[in-house]
Formats: sequence, structure tokens, C-alpha cells
Amino acid sequence: MNFKLYLLLLMIVVFTSCKNNNVYDEFDNQFNENRWDKNDIRSFEFNCESDLKDGSIYLHIGHIYDFQFEAIPVQIKITHPNGVIENLNIQVQMKNSEGKDIGDCSGDVCDLYYPIRKNIDLKKGKYVFEVKNEFAHSFLPNILGIGIQILK
Repeated sequence: MNFKLYLLLLMIVVFTSCKNNNVYDEFDNQFNENRWDKNDIRSFEFNCESDLKDGSIYLHIGHIYDFQFEAIPVQIKITHPNGVIENLNIQVQMKNSEGKDIGDCSGDVCDLYYPIRKNIDLKKGKYVFEVKNEFAHSFLPNILGIGIQILK
């Protein structure tokens, strides 16, 4: 009987100690033939219900395993609740120095969470994130989806 009680208490502690730090997580996987066209801008709207201290914003890229490019250029436009527009041009590193995918891969599907901003304060209100591929050709191949994740 003591063992069952101990196990029950352990399970309660484990489940109650797990915190969900996810404030926003949206992923758009509507890509024809796994191609992200050059002029295709993906938009995400996040309504921050209250001020958020020390938040982190990540770009979520879903892609096919063994991605053929080391990095991809991406433009992110963030419209803040006060109307301020922030334009970010980033090189998303897809592979490590040994040529291996950085993302978390399962089978031939990988998910990469690339930090856009860390330890920032987000004010209450509506944020709009627009994500554009700045790849040199007409489309970026082997993309399964693009998303935005905000953690507290």
C-alpha cells in the first residue's frame, strides 16, 4: 500500500510541477509541393492579453530531413501594438559545423525553433508577424511549414 501511495504522490508532483511556458504557438503548413515561394509572405497575429516580462520569440521552420542549405535568409516584420514596425533580416542557421541538421528531427521531418528575440518585454495588445523568404531563387524547396512561437 505504501508503494502505491508513494507512486500516486510522485505522479501528482510531476504533473503539477510541469509548467506550460507556451504563450503563443501558430504553425502554417499550407505549402504546395513543400515549396516556399519567394513572394509568399506568411502572417501571424498574436493578441497579448497582459504585459509579458522576459518573453522569447522563435521562428518555427518545419523542413525535410537533411536540408540542402546551411542557412536561409528570412525577413521578419513585427508590428507592435503601439504601431512601431521592426524589420529583421536574419540568416537562419539550418546546419551545424559538421553539416548536420540543427532542428529536432523524427524520421524525415525536422522542426527548427530559431530565436528571433530573447528576454524581451511584450506590452499588452496585438502583434503582427510577417515572415518572408529572401532566398535567391523563385522558391525555397523542402519547407513543410513556418510558424511563430512565444514563450514566457
